[in-house]
Amino acid sequence: MKYEMNKRFLRQLIFMVLISIISTEALAAKRTFTAIGTRTCTSWLKAGSEKGSGKDNLGIAWLSDQSWMAGYLTGINQITTNSRDLLVGLDLETISDWTTQFCQSNADADVPDAIAALFKKLKRQP
Repeated sequence: MKYEMNKRFLRQLIFMVLISIISTEALAAKRTFTAIGTRTCTSWLKAGSEKGSGKDNLGIAWLSDQSWMAGYLTGINQITTNSRDLLVGLDLETISDWTTQFCQSNADADVPDAIAALFKKLKRQP
């Protein structure tokens, strides 16, 4: 009976160690993911330049992009694997300004690329 319990305990321990190793490796790996409704830098810059103009008096496209960014940032902040708050000390206006500057220099990029570059610059890797 004692031998049987030790054998079962040993199997469970090995299983838990293997799961821990696999999980750690998965977390350490660089992840690739799809962001639904991703905004391109081209569309970001266009929406920003047209807000308040005759083309978009109410700035609907800009508000839409801002709302998308707020949700995207909140999602990243919530699922981050470390315990730090990635957005502490930041606000949407600051991040939007950063994104605009990034997009002006990287027209072929997407808004998530700008956010990743900002986190990298601030040393706040998700």
